[in-house]
Amino acid sequence: MVSRSKLVWQCRRGSFELDTLLTIYLEQRYDQATPSEKAAFQDLLGLEDQSIFHYLSGQAQPDTEDLLHLVTQIRTLISNTNQTNQG
Repeated sequence: MVSRSKLVWQCRRGSFELDTLLTIYLEQRYDQATPSEKAAFQDLLGLEDQSIFHYLSGQAQPDTEDLLHLVTQIRTLISNTNQTNQG
């Protein structure tokens, strides 16, 4: 299992937007995630920034079911966070 501090470090990407999206998931959902979702998050963090951005923005779809499920979870979380901040 990867330490929390390592995950925080891996969430720091080349753009503020990716940093924010990944950190929101880590802080709000990761601790309650299933083991397969945690593994998928670690896999996601191993990808290039451009791929992560394309997945999270909906411009591309992951090839694996676990990664697709995770990306859907993150996008839903971000959508809910944005709605809460606007309301």
